Order: sequence, then C-alpha cells, then structure tokens
Amino acid sequence: MYPRDRLEAGDTHDDLWNAAQQEMAQSGKMHSYLRMYWAKKILEWTGAPEEALQTVIDLNDRYEMLSCCEPLHLQRASIPSWS
Repeated sequence: MYPRDRLEAGDTHDDLWNAAQQEMAQSGKMHSYLRMYWAKKILEWTGAPEEALQTVIDLNDRYEMLSCCEPLHLQRASIPSWS
C-alpha cells in the first residue's frame, strides 16, 4: 500500500505506473489504456475501494487537462442513479 503523496509523485515499485502518473502530472494527458491500468493499481494499493475512488478522482481532477469536460467529480454528480 502506498500513501497518497507517493502515488501523486509517481513513486511506486511499478515503473509503468510511475511513468503514466508523471506524464499526466507534466503534460495533463494520459492514454486511455494506461488510465485503466493506473486506476486499477490505485485500487490495489489503497486500503479500501472508497479511498481508491477518491484518490483517482483527486489525482485526475488535479492533473488531467480535459478540454471539453468538467472535472471527474462533477461528471459523477450528474450521472443519474438507476437504483
């Protein structure tokens, strides 16, 4: 398990994950395939699914440059609940 500051810095044992995080932090972009891998590893490396989700949202909203969309946490708020 990794604390959030190490995840944000791209400082894990996984070179591919580190490169994806560092590229997003530097350029504001991440390839969609790497994004799936990135989020899956955060789920593996945090204590609970809720913590993983919040970490993914926070890192995405901080670093990802979405040209036409609102931050991820605002997109989630607008998704209707079907339950």
